[in-house]
Amino acid sequence: MMSFHGFDLYCQLVVRALCIVRPPVALESLWVLDEVELIEHYSGSLVTFRELAIGKSISIPSFADKEPLGRVQFRVKRGSRVYRAILPIKNMYVFSDTASLNLQRSKVCGVALLEDAQEKNDNGKKELQIGLKPLIIGMGGLGQSDNGWWMIEKGRIGSAAP
Repeated sequence: MMSFHGFDLYCQLVVRALCIVRPPVALESLWVLDEVELIEHYSGSLVTFRELAIGKSISIPSFADKEPLGRVQFRVKRGSRVYRAILPIKNMYVFSDTASLNLQRSKVCGVALLEDAQEKNDNGKKELQIGLKPLIIGMGGLGQSDNGWWMIEKGRIGSAAP
């Protein structure tokens, strides 16, 4: 267990160093973009987030062999547009039983890598899906505002209506 904690600390330090070298984009600022091409412009960029997690198939570490993959998603509705960020999670890296519960439904924050964006059309409902590869995810602050809001030129945005 000691080596696991050491590796976890190492990963946190590496991600924080990457954020200093190449400052991340706030996921909340991507929620205002309404075209896939505008979001994909940031592909390969680091993205910070602080959103309500909706976990699917997230299991406790002792069950990781039986259920190896899960996913966390964030869903935001702005006007008629729905945005969904999807983060695949390998359950073997979930730190504890408490962490698995938090990833199922609570406010989490972290840093991820923006992989892609695509538009889905489900019976006339348009949804923009953003694929993120999580680098670090947890309950800490990582510099976001308390309520998940960012002030940018286009106005207040975030996981709730202003």
